[in-house]
Amino acid sequence: MKARGPHPAMAEAKPVHHIAAEWDDFVVTSGIFGTVGLISFSVRGTIPPVTPASS
Repeated sequence: MKARGPHPAMAEAKPVHHIAAEWDDFVVTSGIFGTVGLISFSVRGTIPPVTPASS
């Protein structure tokens, strides 16, 4: 069993890094949306006592 050198490692490292980069973008994006959703949900939870009364 003889190691082929850096090539197999390089071949694997490149796609994995690409996937990791896309995953990071996804996590950041969903994190931003999640935070905005959480804030708007909290605000909405705070506002209804006032809003239904006026409408």
